[in-house]
Amino acid sequence: MSLFTNLKIAYKLAIGFGFCLFLSAALTLVGMRQMANQQRVAALISSDSVAGLQQLTVLVGQSRQLRILQYRHMVTKDAAGRSKAEADMAACIDTMNATIKEYRVGTTDPEDIKNVEDLKTKWEAFLQYQDQIIAFGRANNLTDGTKLMAGEMKSHFNAMTDVLNAMTAWNKVQSDQYARASADAYHTGIAQLSAIFVVALTLGFIFSVVITRQITRPLQAVTEGYASIQNNCITSLTTAIEALEHGDLTVRAEATTKPIEVKSRDEIGQVTETFNTMVAKVRSSISSFERSQASLTGIVGELQMAAGRVTQTSNSVSSVAQQVGSGSEEISATMGEVSSASEQSARGASEVAQGAASQAVSLASSRERIKN
Repeated sequence: MSLFTNLKIAYKLAIGFGFCLFLSAALTLVGMRQMANQQRVAALISSDSVAGLQQLTVLVGQSRQLRILQYRHMVTKDAAGRSKAEADMAACIDTMNATIKEYRVGTTDPEDIKNVEDLKTKWEAFLQYQDQIIAFGRANNLTDGTKLMAGEMKSHFNAMTDVLNAMTAWNKVQSDQYARASADAYHTGIAQLSAIFVVALTLGFIFSVVITRQITRPLQAVTEGYASIQNNCITSLTTAIEALEHGDLTVRAEATTKPIEVKSRDEIGQVTETFNTMVAKVRSSISSFERSQASLTGIVGELQMAAGRVTQTSNSVSSVAQQVGSGSEEISATMGEVSSASEQSARGASEVAQGAASQAVSLASSRERIKN
């Protein structure tokens, strides 16, 4: 079965058509054989029964005709009439001899052969008195001729007639048997042809179902697989890519289509292998997208963490800046106070200097006065 499964589709179809042709040939051969059988039986009926009955009819008729001619020859007074009767008797005898010989040549049944040999013996026994009958007739010896015909010749004639009747009955029986054989051959032929037709129809149906299933089932599986790739895998991947374009990394692409088991190496098996290759590529593409999506999700997570740290740093810097600003204001205020104090010290020093200068002038004046 596996060898047939792996055959090319053309070979499978060729085997299917060849099988149908084989069944058709078988039907034809059986029909021809039955026709030949019927023809054989018909030939037997025609050659044996019908021909035999016809020949026996001739023998019965000729034997009776010979018996009548013998009596006619006995009672005929004129020579011309006796001559005609003798010629007619000779013709009957020749016909009887030829018919018996023809019947013997045409028969093949042992019982029929025995009967025809017995008939031949009875015929020869009857015919042995023919010359005496002719002699009594020519001599106008009606008394002895009548005595001979009513005595020994009658016994031989009756014995011959009994054999002819037995042969006729036997041929009728054979004819009935041949007729039944012909009917049996007809009915047997009809039964055989009907049986072969039913077997051929059943086997042809089973064979066609097997071939059809081996072609349609894998094609149906491949067709459903392509529809699953289009409606599930590719649609899911397209939806995930579109979500990714809009910044949504949560939509997942799923590979739901499964490979198909390759059960043959024919064209359907090759199509199935091509389909499985496509399924593997689609699954690989979805796996690559999932890895890229996972990597991008990780990168986005790290960026979010980095952004959080930057935000914290910015807040710290802002706080420090605020503290520095407060210190600068205090320094400015202190510097102002220092400046004011410096100005006051300067004024005090100037005043001291002026006082010292006044005191110096006063001391100098006092010293001068002292000197003086």
